[in-house]
Amino acid sequence: RRGEPRDARLIAVRFSVVATYALAAVALSGTVLALSILGGIGGILSTEFGRVLLVKLALVAPIVGMGWWNHRVVVPAIERGDRTASDRLRVTATVEAALFIAVVAVTALLVVADPTT
Repeated sequence: RRGEPRDARLIAVRFSVVATYALAAVALSGTVLALSILGGIGGILSTEFGRVLLVKLALVAPIVGMGWWNHRVVVPAIERGDRTASDRLRVTATVEAALFIAVVAVTALLVVADPTT
């Protein structure tokens, strides 16, 4: 960073924008891949892979919700200089990290799940 001091507000804003585009790309590619593996939407409830995928989606949903909350509410508050907003961001980031660990564990189960049974 060329010796410039770190600005938490600037970092939060930049990350929020990048995270929004990254989430959209992952959601789109994941949907296409899941439909390709399952052969259509019908395999969601009728296969082991589909059921494990639903568990993963149930874990990802609150992460998306917290990301939306951070992007729409917390980051603008940080931009305005609200000191309590940084604490809120820290808490939601911690919860998101814990959920991401669970998502990685469930993803490992997806790797070995049989998409045909």
